[in-house]
Amino acid sequence: MYLATSFAFLLQEFAVVMNAKTLENFTTLPTGWVFAHRHTVTGMIVAADVAGVKHHSVFHRIFAAASWSLDDAGLAVFRLLEPYLDEEMTLLGIDDRLARKRGLKIFGVGTHHGPLLSSRGHTVTNWGLNWVVPRVIVRFPLWPDRPFCLPILFRLHLNEKAATKWHRRCGHHAGIFKHRSHVMDFGIDGRLRVRVDIVRCFGTKDAA
Repeated sequence: MYLATSFAFLLQEFAVVMNAKTLENFTTLPTGWVFAHRHTVTGMIVAADVAGVKHHSVFHRIFAAASWSLDDAGLAVFRLLEPYLDEEMTLLGIDDRLARKRGLKIFGVGTHHGPLLSSRGHTVTNWGLNWVVPRVIVRFPLWPDRPFCLPILFRLHLNEKAATKWHRRCGHHAGIFKHRSHVMDFGIDGRLRVRVDIVRCFGTKDAA
């Protein structure tokens, strides 16, 4: 199976993030992601019809061992969105997402507020990983009245107990990305000065 040429062309933006060999293997995975029933690396390989053509470890190593930056990949996505962004100000929504886990040895795992089951009068906590995800708020010409909130970066938020265990700093959700606002300017080659307004989706508002 093959992706439409126009979509495959978009993936070339990642050429500045990884070397040619890694990029070649990486571009196979979105093909599998589109057609796979289960979005695991193995499921993508099977759906992309490359199982047996290349060893499965080649694709697993993209995430486990290949040398490339997740931040740079996120900025590559940002550059793809740049033509659709406001020329004066870009809004960045920040939301946290809880990935429920089991076990005590997973790095960063801890007890966090469970937003799905909690209410104003009743707080539910869950054991898992709390990811803080900034998303660019963008409108496309085809849907001018419908804003889209597309993720570009992410950070793992540690609660106080987990931070002590792993000897890391425990930070506030919004504060995790306050010092990263300059990253947005870096990603657009200086052609657009971006003012980042952080709209926290989990209760309060903050601004960088």
